[in-house]
Amino acid sequence: MPSSSGEEPYSIAICLLERWAGLEHHDVEIIASDIDTDILNLARAGLFSERSVAQMPITYLQKYFRRSGHNYQLCDDVRSAVEFTRVNLSNRADTRPYRDFDIVFCRNLLIYFDDVSRKAAAETFYDALRPGGFICLGHSESMSRISSLYRVRKFPEAIVYQKPME
Repeated sequence: MPSSSGEEPYSIAICLLERWAGLEHHDVEIIASDIDTDILNLARAGLFSERSVAQMPITYLQKYFRRSGHNYQLCDDVRSAVEFTRVNLSNRADTRPYRDFDIVFCRNLLIYFDDVSRKAAAETFYDALRPGGFICLGHSESMSRISSLYRVRKFPEAIVYQKPME
């Protein structure tokens, strides 16, 4: 999953901690990637502005963050639950080690790619997913317009794309 400044992968980690009873009995890895090493370092720090956490439920803010000046510092337990890695999505050597993912979140990245690059990225994600795995895109993105490799799955609040079982 592209990392940006860490909000998405850390939010996923917090949601899993809050909503998945028995999580500790499962092998769960959250791997976030970006091509920009400065962004990765910023994300690893887990430091967020008041604006970044403004929509967070107060119970989560109190449980997982502490004040650090004008910012909020994410607790070590959540920060250590996410691995940040530098990956160039266009470089097969960078992406080859990443396989057998259950879910890939790639929100609002493909909108910046041209058609050829989007198709290549779709194939890269396909290779990274296990059979039956899902990819979640941003609201303005549609895998159906990019690649026919995936099955469209409609849920009440989202459309996701699934790698068929082989």
